[in-house]
Formats: sequence, C-alpha cells, structure tokens
Amino acid sequence: MEEATAARDGVLWAAQWFPGRAACLETSIATVVACALQRRSVAWHLGVTVTPPSSHAWVTAGGVPVGEPADVSTRYRTVGRGLAMQGGR
Repeated sequence: MEEATAARDGVLWAAQWFPGRAACLETSIATVVACALQRRSVAWHLGVTVTPPSSHAWVTAGGVPVGEPADVSTRYRTVGRGLAMQGGR
C-alpha cells in the first residue's frame, strides 16, 4: 500500500506540468503503469453510477483503494472485475 500510494503521489506531482487533462482515468492508469514498472501488484477499476450519472477510475492495492475514500467501491459499480497487474514481489 505504501508503494502504491507513493506511486500515485508521484503521478499527481508530475500531472501538475502535464499540458492536457489529468483526471481520475489518466492518473489511475499512470499509477498502474508506475507500479508495474516497480514490479508491484495493484488492480485498476472503472466504476459507474446511474443516479446521478457518473464514472470514476481508481487503483486498489490488496483490495484497499489507494488515495480514495474507503467506500469508493460501494459508491460506484465496478465495470468488469478490475484489471489486476501482478508484480514480481
């Protein structure tokens, strides 16, 4: 969890200088890539709500949301099962 949080913090830091959009989709995917490069296991999730219509992307490490409220997986219905990225450690 500490390494996944550090990866997400690094992504958010770098996003300050990105000239385009860096919302939840981009930051969560960049966090997954950063963790994979460090051989850490995380899962990427894309969730939706119907009322009000909304979508959100986030990363979990060990089933716990990284940098998100603990109830994010209950507020959003996950599309699919989540993409698991297995690291070497």
